[in-house]
Amino acid sequence: MIFIGPGDYLFACVDEKVSIVLGSCVALIGWLPQHRLTLATHIMLPGYTRQAEYDLRYGGDVLRRWSIDAQRCGFNMQTFRLGLFGGSSRFFNSEQSVLSVGMKNISFMHSELNELGLTLHVEKTGGGVHRKLLFNGQTGGYQIHYLDREAENILGDESWL
Repeated sequence: MIFIGPGDYLFACVDEKVSIVLGSCVALIGWLPQHRLTLATHIMLPGYTRQAEYDLRYGGDVLRRWSIDAQRCGFNMQTFRLGLFGGSSRFFNSEQSVLSVGMKNISFMHSELNELGLTLHVEKTGGGVHRKLLFNGQTGGYQIHYLDREAENILGDESWL
C-alpha cells in the first residue's frame, strides 16, 4: 500500500493500492487505463505558491507539475480519467461551508480543471464527513470509507471503466 500524505504527489505505474485520508484537503486522481499510469495527489490549499519551486500542497502547483510530467512522458492530460475526492467542511454548517478550506479547494480545482479543458469522470466531494480513499492503479477501482461513526462505513468498489 502506498500512503499519500498532505502535499504528496505520485505520477507512476503502480501495482499496489494508493491510500489517502482526506478532511478539507482534496485528492486529484488521474488514471490512464491503457498504460495503468496513476496520478495521485493530496492537495491542502487552493491557489499557487509564490515561490520559484513547486509547493505541492497547493492545487495550482500540482496542476503545473502534472502538466510538465505528462508532457515529458508523452501523454496528453486530456486522455486521463480524472476524479476529485474530499473537501469536507466538518466544522461549518451548510450556510457557512462556502467559507471553509474544503469548499475553497473544491471550487479552485473545478475552476482550474475547466480552464485546462479537463473533465472529471467522478467526483465525491464536500459534505461534513472525512474520507479515506483507496485507489487501485491496476483496475481503476476505488473505495471510499467515510470516517464518521454515524455515516456509512464504506461506499463500496466503484470503477471508471
